Amino acid sequence: LFEASKKRSGSPKITRALQARGWRVSESRVARRMRHLGLRSIVRRRFQVTTNSKHGYPVAPNLLQRNFTVQRSNQVWVSDLERHEALLHRAVMKGHRSQPVAAGW
Repeated sequence: LFEASKKRSGSPKITRALQARGWRVSESRVARRMRHLGLRSIVRRRFQVTTNSKHGYPVAPNLLQRNFTVQRSNQVWVSDLERHEALLHRAVMKGHRSQPVAAGW
């Protein structure tokens, strides 16, 4: 059953499947046997939306057109947004040599 589910079923699902086939087993027994055999289900992380593209805020024009080549320092500034576990966002301004210049909110 574990292999047939492409290693995605854990002990609760396998227990229900075995019970549906007439086996008298508990979830704790199936979990113990799976642990003994080294079987761990593959847990896929849930997709989490991090960008809201349908907002009403003004969007700044793309002046660089993805051309980041510069001839001298202080000619082009870019920013990097990082998403944190506490759902806080921080913007870091980076200078010519990718050195943090200023951090905010």
